[in-house]
Amino acid sequence: KSSGINAEYGGSHKDASRHCANRSFQENRFRSLVRLFADARGEPFSLQKMLKVGKEHLNKAYGEWYGPSSVSYVIRICVEQAKEHNGGYCGSNVGIRDFTVYTATDCMVFKGDIIKTATKNGNWMKTLVLISVRMGGDELNPSYLQPIQMYLQSHICLGIIGGRKRHSLYFTGFQGRKLIHYDPHKCQPVLKMEGDFKYDTYVCTTPRKMAFSKMDPSCTFAFYLTSEGDLDKLIKMSQEPGVIKVFEILEGTKEEYMTTVFTPTIMAFDHNESMVDEGISITDINSLDGSDFEYLD
Repeated sequence: KSSGINAEYGGSHKDASRHCANRSFQENRFRSLVRLFADARGEPFSLQKMLKVGKEHLNKAYGEWYGPSSVSYVIRICVEQAKEHNGGYCGSNVGIRDFTVYTATDCMVFKGDIIKTATKNGNWMKTLVLISVRMGGDELNPSYLQPIQMYLQSHICLGIIGGRKRHSLYFTGFQGRKLIHYDPHKCQPVLKMEGDFKYDTYVCTTPRKMAFSKMDPSCTFAFYLTSEGDLDKLIKMSQEPGVIKVFEILEGTKEEYMTTVFTPTIMAFDHNESMVDEGISITDINSLDGSDFEYLD
């Protein structure tokens, strides 16, 4: 007669032991990941660290609002700095040496820059691609519902950093005419990450739904590319016939594009709609926040 353990795992005690050992390994690995986000100044992805990066690189004051574009930039800098620490190892058994981040603003993505960012010594690194876009004026343009749903259904899409007006949310899927999201606005006691600590407060078991119409048009799409084949899939999706483009993926690099398309100064309209020379340099264009732009198909 099979014991309860054998019946549960469909095998011998050896199979059950292997299963338990694997589960223990996964739990410990998850704890190592969670520690990277601990509320401590020395941790690579702590709130304190991200605020420090925002102040140093974006001149953001503590308590100031961060848009999706700013968040994506802070994430990239935090990863770059973490890779410089201990050769890319941030925990007892968690390494990010072969992980990198590519950020894009102004609804423009450059294939050459992604490949340059993702390739190291001829090998493809796991790459988080963050694309900041604006899909409408004050409200979400309904024309973008189809591409949003298309990307959220893809296995290479991690979700969308966004929210509704002045309220940050993380969108991971949709059901019918509603987005499925996680809401970070819940204050909890600081978790002491010692020994086999419980990490349940880092796992949300109650995702919520929100109507597409309430979504703020300024957001950032997140994609996880584990190979150049995943990049090809992303390019193919962005060129899907009959689907309005949320962003454009161009050949080459941004530097090449800026050199061939723009001149050192550009013309702009003043409040009286007369042409004036603003003398905005290419450097100034590169520094503009993506939330100030809207892609027009």
